[in-house]
Amino acid sequence: MPLIRRISLKYQHSVTRFFEILPGFFIWFLLTSPFWFAQRLSVVFGNLLIIFAVYWTYRAAIFLIGLIIGYRYHKKEIAIDWRKQIQALQPSSIPDLDILPSDSIFPKQLIVIPIGGAKYDILKHTLDAIDAQNYPKERIYVSLSFEERLIENDPEYFETMKNMIRKDFAHFGERLMIFDHPKDIPGEAIGAAANRTWGNKQAIKTLEEKGETIQDFITTSPDEDIRFDKEYLGAMSYRYIVSEKRLQKFYQTAVYLFSNNYWKVPSLIRAWSMSLSLPVLSSSVTHLHDRETWSCYSVNLQVMKDVNYWDTSIGIDDTPFFWRPFDHFNGDFHCETFFVPLYADAVYHPNAFTNYKAQYKQLVRWGWGVVAFPIAMNVLLQNEKIPFFVKLRKIFIMFEIIVLFKLAAILFTFAIPIIGLLNPQFNSLQVSSLLPQTLSLIMTFLTIMIIPSAIVKLLLMPEPPSDWSKFKVAISFLIEIPLQILLLFTYAFLPFIDGPTRMMLGHNYDFVVTQKK
Repeated sequence: MPLIRRISLKYQHSVTRFFEILPGFFIWFLLTSPFWFAQRLSVVFGNLLIIFAVYWTYRAAIFLIGLIIGYRYHKKEIAIDWRKQIQALQPSSIPDLDILPSDSIFPKQLIVIPIGGAKYDILKHTLDAIDAQNYPKERIYVSLSFEERLIENDPEYFETMKNMIRKDFAHFGERLMIFDHPKDIPGEAIGAAANRTWGNKQAIKTLEEKGETIQDFITTSPDEDIRFDKEYLGAMSYRYIVSEKRLQKFYQTAVYLFSNNYWKVPSLIRAWSMSLSLPVLSSSVTHLHDRETWSCYSVNLQVMKDVNYWDTSIGIDDTPFFWRPFDHFNGDFHCETFFVPLYADAVYHPNAFTNYKAQYKQLVRWGWGVVAFPIAMNVLLQNEKIPFFVKLRKIFIMFEIIVLFKLAAILFTFAIPIIGLLNPQFNSLQVSSLLPQTLSLIMTFLTIMIIPSAIVKLLLMPEPPSDWSKFKVAISFLIEIPLQILLLFTYAFLPFIDGPTRMMLGHNYDFVVTQKK
């Protein structure tokens, strides 16, 4: 057994704690680096910052290319009848046909929804969207997992809610399953991971008792506010059917739109919501194999069972899950994407200040996704079958996302002025004039890039309310452009420093449900 793996296994707690500290350490080291390097290594630091700026510009150009290509894919796929596409497939063109269900080319779908407090009208829209899928209805199963701790707060309301679900969706019959996730299960943290695990486990138990073959199912676990486009399950299933090594992939849309209540939320929240959608769309083209599970994704149900579901000891469920099948398949686990959208709610509260605060709390929760880093590092150290260069690539991507991209705007804006203030001699050096020139060229390039990005954003935006004039829509759209700069120093920065810092200090995350309407 190699030395590194032996050490990792023998001192797992200490090694895990080390990797919990590392992201926060790097973030604060780089944030304070202008102070550290002002006197002695200012030239080296300046040159490194130039290299980083050039690399960041390269990534921005790649982002724009991916965005344009991704939007073209989206326009093409949204017009396709995916049910007919699946029916038209010839058996000779389908890899590993024996893995698919024996009774139909269409995989069975298990939709597991954790109920964390949404009102019935929100959940009904989600269930209506599932019911409206252009997909064989008899092959869609739904598992609703209610939180017992919430039911105790208002048992009468939740009992009424369950009865309304059974009445409104009675045509699902036994394919609609409702469970209560018990509170205080030993070892479980409060959060979606435990709830989703319970919803899947109980559904599998029910299905197996009925003689179902679990491998015939794809499981998807959307939040309770997410609405699928009517072609969503069809497009996802088509990718599943035609994929090589289909069990060793997760399936995720490239078009994730926070559009259900887009025009209700304040301008800053709208700008933030779209600033999330565009990078997801772009990276689905340019960095597909670097994608990790996020928010709503689909995997084979047998694979979900084999990797033991989500890690219920942590409240965060998105990215940490990726490392379970990644470890199980020795690094050969990748994303397969499609370009049919899903629609989610942005964080909303009638009071604007409360809305901003609630959005920040949600992003702090997302920032705590950094808990995946020590999980990932333990997998990479302990699994000898994962290729070495795959490990290096994964480590670099995590460092890039967790540290570099979160600090770019801050370093580009404040690093050189701080060094010049602390070391006046730096202002007479060549690098001190070269860096502002480089950054000026980069900012000019990025300003030009705003135009095609804004066009794609405009095309993806939902229709405005009928009582909004064209002038009001135009002003709203124009206001959001400078708000993108503000976001770089607020929502795109502060919450994502909070999580790594608290983890570095040994704090735990307390799960908070954000309000959406």
